[in-house]
Amino acid sequence: MKLRVILLILGLLAFLTASAGGYLYYSTLKNSVIDEVELQATYQAETIKALLSAYLSNNLNAARALAGLKEIQKAIISPDEIALREANLVLDNFNESFGTSVSYLMDQKGNTLASSNRNDSVSFVGKNYSFRPYFQKAIGGNPSTYMALGVTSKKRGIYYSYPVYETTEKRPIGVVILKTSADATERELLHTLSSTPGTYKLISGPHGVIFMSDHKKFLYRLLWKITAGERMKISELKQFGKGPWEWAGFEKRDKNRVFDQSGREYLMFQKEIKALPGWKVVHLSNLKTISERVSAPFVRIVGYITLIFCALIGFSVFLLYRSAKSDITNRLKAEEAMGVSQQRLSQIINFLPDATMVIDIEGKVIAWNRAIEDLTGITSENMLGKGNYEYAVPFYGKRRPVLIDMVGQMNCEIEKEYEYIKRDGESLVSETHDALVKPGGFLWNKASLLYDNDGKVIGAIESIRDITEKKVAELALQSSEEKYRTILESMEDGYFETDIRGNLTFFNDSLCKILGYSKDELMGMNNRQYTDEENAKSVYQTFNRVYRTGKAEKGFCWTIIGKDGSQKIVEASVSLKWDSERVPIGFRGIVRDITEKQRLETQLQHAQRMESIGTLAGGISHNFNNILMGIMGNASLMRMETDADHPNHKRLMNIEKLVKSGSRLTAQLLGYAREGNYEVRPINLNKLVYETSDTFGITKKEITVHQELSEQAYGIKADQGQIEQVLLNLYVNAADAMPNGGDLFLKTYNVSDRDIAGKPYSVKPGNYVLLTVTDTGAGMDEETKARIFEPFFTTKGLASGTGLGMASVYGIIKSHGGYIDVYSKKGEGTVFGIYLPATEKKLEEKKALPDVIVKGKETVLLVDDEEMVLYSGGDMLKYLGYEVLLAKNGQEALELYRKNQHKIDMILLDLIMPVMSGGETFDRMKEMNPKIKVLLSSGYSIEGEGKEMLKRGCDAFIQKPFKIEQLSQKIREILDKK
Repeated sequence: MKLRVILLILGLLAFLTASAGGYLYYSTLKNSVIDEVELQATYQAETIKALLSAYLSNNLNAARALAGLKEIQKAIISPDEIALREANLVLDNFNESFGTSVSYLMDQKGNTLASSNRNDSVSFVGKNYSFRPYFQKAIGGNPSTYMALGVTSKKRGIYYSYPVYETTEKRPIGVVILKTSADATERELLHTLSSTPGTYKLISGPHGVIFMSDHKKFLYRLLWKITAGERMKISELKQFGKGPWEWAGFEKRDKNRVFDQSGREYLMFQKEIKALPGWKVVHLSNLKTISERVSAPFVRIVGYITLIFCALIGFSVFLLYRSAKSDITNRLKAEEAMGVSQQRLSQIINFLPDATMVIDIEGKVIAWNRAIEDLTGITSENMLGKGNYEYAVPFYGKRRPVLIDMVGQMNCEIEKEYEYIKRDGESLVSETHDALVKPGGFLWNKASLLYDNDGKVIGAIESIRDITEKKVAELALQSSEEKYRTILESMEDGYFETDIRGNLTFFNDSLCKILGYSKDELMGMNNRQYTDEENAKSVYQTFNRVYRTGKAEKGFCWTIIGKDGSQKIVEASVSLKWDSERVPIGFRGIVRDITEKQRLETQLQHAQRMESIGTLAGGISHNFNNILMGIMGNASLMRMETDADHPNHKRLMNIEKLVKSGSRLTAQLLGYAREGNYEVRPINLNKLVYETSDTFGITKKEITVHQELSEQAYGIKADQGQIEQVLLNLYVNAADAMPNGGDLFLKTYNVSDRDIAGKPYSVKPGNYVLLTVTDTGAGMDEETKARIFEPFFTTKGLASGTGLGMASVYGIIKSHGGYIDVYSKKGEGTVFGIYLPATEKKLEEKKALPDVIVKGKETVLLVDDEEMVLYSGGDMLKYLGYEVLLAKNGQEALELYRKNQHKIDMILLDLIMPVMSGGETFDRMKEMNPKIKVLLSSGYSIEGEGKEMLKRGCDAFIQKPFKIEQLSQKIREILDKK
């Protein structure tokens, strides 16, 4: 009867215990889920922070590498066309290599000099961003990382700015900036991490503006309420656009709990981003969603479990009661045997060289060997029998689970304390940084479970080894290798290493880019495979010399062949690689692609040569025009004084024609020298092409002219006579290329500077009219094409041509601010492309003046240093009825004008004179009489000083040689002007 009562009481207690246990299980399960959510949230926030910090650091290092390149420094110090082109090329390469949105360069004032987006509609070039904090910090010498909404692009970006220094300067001379897409960073950091319903991952700025989020609805909203003054600060920063930055609806209740406007409660975790002061990673988890994850499955299964559990309670209590006495007896025997086993185990472990400890199933220390005493300074007497994680205190300064506890059950939170942790069979192996045992030290740990003869777990054992020296060496090596790798991959130059036979064993991405091969294709390739036979021989001799002498070779040129068959010129340096015993094992070196540099240098030399020839041509033309002026003046006077039926009258007219023919020759020379006599005004290029080609087609009937002239073509601002000369020279050149007839195609288009891409010259912004002249003739080889615009160069022989036609075309187009291209191949015809600046001004029609003489009676002062021009010009003026005063130079002219100012009505003044130039003479006379009337003349053109004198008050210009009719009309035009 007594046993039945006991069983009844035990059954009742068991039922009550099951009910209470169910409730406690629910509470525990809920708390466990909350703990898990907290752990996951903390892990995700820490992961986002770590990944973002690493991402920012890597890109800032890239900006640092970019700032150190000499092309960048050169572009800031001397921002000429070539330097900026090289800088833009560097920025393009960085943009492509690092996957940035844009890379650009700013001077000390914040003006953008060069940019990888220079050809885009939203180009930064020429814009000033000195107000941006990232520029202000970098120009002050502090590298900066900055998140903002782009002013121009209106897209989120991350800006990395780094100061640029010149070697001799202590202060920055400019700033380089790399900009990456915040959208891409948001996708990689926030969207790729696993997410549960009711969670939000955000990155907010110093004032709480949400800049990144895995939910678009939060972007550019304020995480917390702020004052109107704080809103004003955000607006002044211009960092996040113009607002309005609405409130996202969150309010803090305590450190880790917030509520939204609907009253929903959230767990919140924040992580500061060290690289961006004031910026935070924020993780929010909805508590209601967490509770629902627990209650739904619990309610479904707990009812059935409770019924089954209650049915089994009676039977289980009865069985337990019968076996209780036997179990207690067996346990006492097992504990006695275990005590003996533990004592033997402790003696064995005590002699192990690694620091070792053993705990029993209850977590109490049962072995603490001598090595761990030496490591921690704590004796076994003070540690044996200690539990409650007391053995963790020497290592971590607090009680907590350690590796020996995690063998049986992993703990995600504790796992983070280790550098790495992995399972090796049934054991755990880890490394951890331990500052208590050894400042700056590292420990290697291995832990395993211990079993009895029946396979039951009776405890665990852990061995600990000091690996500080090894770890420090590994970290140093890793840091060195990482730095080495970063430098190599940041280099624009190609770096390579080969074995002793010249087979590639290591190289950077730049070498792949130069050669056009992928890394897999290039690995193991021999240098003979990307060079021709001649270069391979030269390279072998160079490498062999390095091998024999041990001395590096620097700056030797090497022509390589890319995967696409293109040839590139590289400047290379190479040295020997040695093993630890100083035995040569291969070569290492650097190659720099100088193809573009050499091409630009060749073009520059060509341009300088052409400029020098142009200067010479201009001087020859000036002197020749003065000679022609003397001949023209005397011939004109003799013709005027000779009867029309006299035999000499016709001869004199022939002399004038010959002088005019000679002047056309000098006009071509001046055209090449870009010093022709231009009268620039808006003209219709289509009309000019139509009229000149129509006349040409009549004279050259064996050539069929095809016209495709755009009706919408702009007008151009040019000298009509000079452009006519260009067209006729191009037609004649085409006719010479088609002696047996052919087709000539003339087309006009409207284009802009953006359409003129990939040229060897820099195009000024604006609209242009493109004229293409295409023939079906014999074409040109490369040598002829390279020299076609040189003066006196001709393929017809001097007996058939002067070689000035195409030279004058080149000079005239350049002097009009245009550009000319030529495309030709032997046997396939030739295409000339001419770009002339467009104008929106009203087109004008030039009216020809009648060839008549107009006389006068006023007094004219003629000033010219050429005696033949002075006297022939004086005679021409006297014939026209004028009283004439003559001066051989500017000083004589000033003296004559000072004495005869009251009666001199006009001055015919030479532009180029020794002693005192025409410009200075004019200025001195104008001081005496501000209303002075002057006709300027020269064997050169009106361009340059002549045009400036016209702006300062000269009335007109006349080009030598001139006929008496032209002179008479110009003088009357000036004297009759009111």
